[in-house]
This record gives sequence, C-alpha cells and structure tokens, in this order.
Amino acid sequence: ASEATLAALCAGSISSGTWTWHSGDASIGSVRYMLNTSRGSSGSLRLDYTVSDMPTSQTIELATSRPNFGGLRWWFVCPAFLARHERRLVRCVCLPSGQRYFASRAAHRLNYQSQKDSRNLAQFIGRLMSDFA
Repeated sequence: ASEATLAALCAGSISSGTWTWHSGDASIGSVRYMLNTSRGSSGSLRLDYTVSDMPTSQTIELATSRPNFGGLRWWFVCPAFLARHERRLVRCVCLPSGQRYFASRAAHRLNYQSQKDSRNLAQFIGRLMSDFA
C-alpha cells in the first residue's frame, strides 16, 4: 500500500481511490474503494471489483482498539463471521481464488504454508515410524 493509502486510515476522514495489481507491465486486477472513518472509532470500507466477470460490491465494517502505547489500532470485522452473528476482529481480509467475497483467513479456512509444512512433516514421520514397526 502506498503512504497516501496508509495515511487515509485515520479517524474522522473519508477517502476513495483504486488499488491495482500488476504483473510486469500488465494490470491483472483492481479494486475501487471508499473508506469512511467519519464516525471516529469505527467505520466502513466499501469495495467494488469484478470476480469471474461478475461486478461485485462489498462493505466491510471497521472497528478500533486502543493499544497500551496510545493511538488507535484499526481492525476489519470479518464479514463472513458477522453474517453468522459473530463479531470477529481480524488484521486482514483476503479474496482467495474461486471465492467472490473478502473475508478472514479463518472464514476461508486458509492455512499458513508453515502449517501445511508441519502437517506434511508429521505425516512423513508417521509413515517412517510405521515402516520400522
């Protein structure tokens, strides 16, 4: 994210723009956004994008907490958990391949690569041990 984008995330502001992804010189995707934090310690992020040739709009609620060192820490309220009447604050939201809406890693049931590696290692060790049994 650019400094201008990061600077826009402060209480009491409204900003908009477009985030674009590139591969070399080619644009491979973009999302239009409108960030509204005019309510002070809460806000919303509206996203407009296209998935599989389907125009999609999504509004993600924002919340804040107050760290011990001062200021505000902004969080996304995971839309998938909110739809289940559970308010889960998350640091980031993502849009995996094959999905239409942004949500947290937990909602999309995504693992970190290290979790996959450790599971594969455990399975490998289990197979090794069974070979010697």
